[in-house]
Amino acid sequence: MCKISVIIPVYNVEKYIERCLESVCSQTMQDFEVIIINDGSKENEELIIDKYLAQNSNIYYCKKANGGQASARNLGIEKANGRYVLFLDSDDYLEQDALETMYTATEDEKVDIVLCDGYFVYEKGEKKYFKTNIFYTKDKAKNYLINACSPCFKLVRKTILEHSESRFLENRIYEDLASVGTYLLHSDEIVYIEKPLYNYTVRKGSTMNKVMFDKKMEDIFFALYNLKNIFTNKQKYHKYKEEFEFIYIMRLLHDASLRFFEFPEGRENNKRIADIMKKEYPKWCHNRYYRKMSLKYKIICELFAREKYKILSMILERGDK
Repeated sequence: MCKISVIIPVYNVEKYIERCLESVCSQTMQDFEVIIINDGSKENEELIIDKYLAQNSNIYYCKKANGGQASARNLGIEKANGRYVLFLDSDDYLEQDALETMYTATEDEKVDIVLCDGYFVYEKGEKKYFKTNIFYTKDKAKNYLINACSPCFKLVRKTILEHSESRFLENRIYEDLASVGTYLLHSDEIVYIEKPLYNYTVRKGSTMNKVMFDKKMEDIFFALYNLKNIFTNKQKYHKYKEEFEFIYIMRLLHDASLRFFEFPEGRENNKRIADIMKKEYPKWCHNRYYRKMSLKYKIICELFAREKYKILSMILERGDK
């Protein structure tokens, strides 16, 4: 058993894969393995991967039919031998001391999850620092749940990922939103490192940057239902009810509403979201976390909830100028 398993799903990233692998192979820490899952890629990443396989005995390579990033990550979990797991997207890369810094924070394995900050990396090379852990509350568990929407930027004890509810939903997008929050159910100690160790590449046309409407964007409804249902079945929902209310405000009423509103074909979902908020969280505007948000944020949420789309259009158009 090694200390860390780095799981890298690969699909059509020939332009980025060498940078990704180079960042892992140049880590200051030595006791880790790399598990590369080729998810039926149509590009020539294999030529680059072969070079690193020949030079590094701790890299393992597996090819499979295309099934999506969730299925690739799940397969990686099955093959992982590390005490902890770090998910690294193949168009992203790590700072040189990322693994050592995060593993050191586990304090002889007393810690279950380690979070770190990162950089947004844009196509022209510029980088922008961002925090993965916004302090909405001093309660570590509640704060993790609110912030938990990506499996990246995290070192996670492997035994947590072996629980069925922690596996990624396959054949859907927002598979991370549906599962990453469930890590909390099996965690006793969470540590946050206020240091940028992960580099996230921002690409046009990616899942969160669609230029055309995709029906799969509607998977967010199932993802949130899945997450909420798991906590309900574990009898933990009531404990985190206000946090779930805020998650619905953030991920659905604000973020998803804006995303759907960009496309005429998606705007029927704006009414669907407004109806969900009225039914599930009728007093959402009194949420203690929401009340701390900016005035502009609140105006957008209020207008979507009231279905005032003409006013919204005017505000959003002015914001683009």
